[in-house]
Amino acid sequence: MKGLFRYDNPVMRALATGVDVFVLNVLFILTSLPLITLLGNMIALRISVRQLRAHEGHLYRRYLMACRQNFVLGLKMLGVFLPVLIIGYFSFVWSFNITGLLSLYSKFSVLLGMTVWSVIVNEMVDYCSRYQSPFKQSLYNAYKIGVFNIRPVVAGIIVFLVLIQVFNPAGLVTLIYLGSFGGFASLAWLFEIWLAPVYEKYTA
Repeated sequence: MKGLFRYDNPVMRALATGVDVFVLNVLFILTSLPLITLLGNMIALRISVRQLRAHEGHLYRRYLMACRQNFVLGLKMLGVFLPVLIIGYFSFVWSFNITGLLSLYSKFSVLLGMTVWSVIVNEMVDYCSRYQSPFKQSLYNAYKIGVFNIRPVVAGIIVFLVLIQVFNPAGLVTLIYLGSFGGFASLAWLFEIWLAPVYEKYTA
């Protein structure tokens, strides 16, 4: 019975990890309230999740440091990706004002384009959490890795499906609820596990 409460007990380690994931999630939400910090904080969250899986210490302080270090990079990413998102949104809205095959073609083109956008954004976040490269080089590498590997494509589709919930009231409430109780950090954890084999192939 005494062994149940030892820190090295698998149950206690799992509970401790769960608490760390929850606290990281809260920190991510609080630091991302100014939306301009969102992409930089997403990079910091991926870094922190990787450190958590490696059982490294000073997790919360390292997360805040990573947020500060990736703030400018996040702004650059926002400057590149946000205009594309805005154009995609208004293009999709405009497609409802036309009829026939042109309307179907427009909707399909926008959805396909925004899916590719989601793949590249998510891969850019993951790539920048692993490597420090010039911005243009990082963007090119994220595109090359993201579009030509099935795992980043699947991850990007998941990001796209999450993103479109923002435009649905019921979906937005569900997203806020799940995100508030560890959803963002848990998703970062799953992406870390899912995408790691992609980089093993390039570093082998």
